[in-house]
Amino acid sequence: MGLPEYLQRFPLQTAVLILSLFCCSLGGKLEIRRIDSPVKALLDKIGVIPCHFFGYEPSVLDQSMISVGWTVSTSQNTEKRVYLFDGKIHNASRSGSYIPDDGLVGGDASLHIPNLQFSDEGKYTCTVIITPDKAISKVTLEVSAKPVCAVSDPTLVMNPDTEKSAKCYVTGFHPEKVTIQWLKASKASSDISDLDSRTCTSVAVQNKDGTYNVTSVLSVTPMSLDEDGDVYSCVISHRSLKDAFMVNVTLSVQPRGHSTIPWIILGLVLMAVICLITAAIMYKVKPRVSEITAKDLLHMTENTLNCQISGFRPKNLTINVYLEKDVGVKSEETSWSSGKPKRTESQSTDTEQAVPLQTRNDSGNLRLDPVITSYMHSYLFNCDCAIHITPEFQIHNRAALNLEVHHAALKSPIRRYQILKVKSIPKLDPIQSNQESYGVGDQLELTCRIHSCYPKSLQVLWYKDIEEIPSQNTEETRDENGLYPLTSSV
Repeated sequence: MGLPEYLQRFPLQTAVLILSLFCCSLGGKLEIRRIDSPVKALLDKIGVIPCHFFGYEPSVLDQSMISVGWTVSTSQNTEKRVYLFDGKIHNASRSGSYIPDDGLVGGDASLHIPNLQFSDEGKYTCTVIITPDKAISKVTLEVSAKPVCAVSDPTLVMNPDTEKSAKCYVTGFHPEKVTIQWLKASKASSDISDLDSRTCTSVAVQNKDGTYNVTSVLSVTPMSLDEDGDVYSCVISHRSLKDAFMVNVTLSVQPRGHSTIPWIILGLVLMAVICLITAAIMYKVKPRVSEITAKDLLHMTENTLNCQISGFRPKNLTINVYLEKDVGVKSEETSWSSGKPKRTESQSTDTEQAVPLQTRNDSGNLRLDPVITSYMHSYLFNCDCAIHITPEFQIHNRAALNLEVHHAALKSPIRRYQILKVKSIPKLDPIQSNQESYGVGDQLELTCRIHSCYPKSLQVLWYKDIEEIPSQNTEETRDENGLYPLTSSV
C-alpha cells in the first residue's frame, strides 16, 4: 500500500511531522444484521428503524471511531440524507430524529424518528464505517394510519318486506388499499353468510391530511319476523390492523303497526350521545410532556433540543425555559405563549401554526421555537417545542435546563429538566521549532500547543513520514474558560 496522496507531495529526504487525532481499525469483520421484512409504524408515533452492527469488541471500540449515515429513497426515486454522525457531531436532516449515544459502542445505530408522517415512508439505507471497514443495510419503513369504523345505525328497526340501507363508514386510514366485507349471522340457524352481492362500496376519497375515507352500503330486506335479532357485520381489513375489525348492525323486525315507543327511546339515546360528545369536546385535557432530548452540546455552536407536549385541550399553552448553574438561581430565562392559530395546509396533516401571543427572552443564548398542531378528528392539540441554545463551556456545562408547561387543565405546571453536557473540540496552534535553520548534528525540537479542549482525555501522535516517533506531552492548568490546554513536543 503506497503513501497517502497528501504525503507524496513532500520529498522523502525532508522530515515531515504530522500531528493527528486518529481513528484506527481494531480488526474484525464489520457486518449489519439483515432485516428482510418492512418496519411497520403508525402515523404520529415514534418509528425505530433498526441498524445493529457487529464484528468488533465493544470493550476496545471508541465512539469517535464510528461513523453512521442514514439516507432514504422515496417513491419518487429520489434519495436524500436523513441523519449523519461523524464520530463527534450528530446532524439530523429530518427534524427530531436521533441515534442514542449510549448504544453506538454496543453496535446499535438504529434511527429514531418521532411524530412519523406519511412523507417519512421509503427505503432507508444505514451505512456504518469503522475505518477501514464499511457495512450497508437497507430497511423499508411503512407508515400507516388505522381506520376509524362506524355504522349509520347500530340497530335497524324494520317491518317485513321493506327495504333499508345499513351504512359502514371507514375513515382516516392510510394507505388507500382496504377490504370491506359484509357478513350476516342468522339468529335462528347460527349460519354465517357472505353478502357481497347486496353491497355497494364507494371509491376511496383522499383527505387533506393524506388519509382516505370509504363508505360501504348494504341493502337489507327482511322477509319475515324470524329474522328479528339477526346481526349484520361490516368487516374491515387493512395493513395497519393486526386482525380484521368489525362493527355490527342488529336487525329488529317488528310487525306492522308496532308502537313508536322504541323510536322515542332511540331519539332520547341519540340526544344523550350528542350531549356526551359535546361535553367531551369542551372538557379540558391535561398535556403529556416528554423528557427533554439529551445529547452532548458543542461549545459556542447553536444546538437544538426537543420536547414533545401532546394530547391537550384547550390549545392555549405557556412554556417557560430557564437555566440554573446553582440550585435556585436562574441565570437565563425565556418564555412563550400561544395565541390565535393561523390555519395552514400541508400534504400530511391539517395543522394549526400558533402565532406567539407573548415571547420574553432574557438571553441571546437561549430561544424557543414551538409549533402547535391539531388533529380535527380527536379535538386534541400537540406542540413540538424546539429549544435552541448556544452554550459557553464555563457558563453552561453541568447547568440544569428547566422547562415549565402551564395549561388551563393543570393545577400546577409540569416541569422537566436536563443537565447540560458541553464539549469543546480541540484547537491546534501552528508547529513551532527551536531555531530557524539547522546544521549537521544540531538538535531539532518541534512543539505544538493544543488548547480549548474538553473533556481532558486527548491522544497526540507525531509522525516522520509514516513512521510514528516518540513524543512528550506537557499538561497545563485550565484556562479562564475552564478548557484544557496541552503542549506536545518531539
